Amino acid sequence: MSVHKENKAVTLDVDSALVSTVEDIADAMNTTLASYGYPMRSLREYRQWVGLGTRNVVAKAVPKGPQYNDLHSDFMAVYLRKLNRYAHV
Repeated sequence: MSVHKENKAVTLDVDSALVSTVEDIADAMNTTLASYGYPMRSLREYRQWVGLGTRNVVAKAVPKGPQYNDLHSDFMAVYLRKLNRYAHV
């Protein structure tokens, strides 16, 4: 007799600690920045910023202001849509 347990959680590595996702993060953040009229940032900058969470990446990429929370939410939506375009272990 086999017992199947349903998965109830998904883990996302959005700070590149487990999987190298910096290219995916940069792509999603630059897409989001462009949609708000901000200039894109370099992959080199993102490499310095990953590891401390997505809010850190957003805070480094743009000044905190009234759009900060919306920008972070939009970034996460874009990131999840584009997930694994570049990621590798």
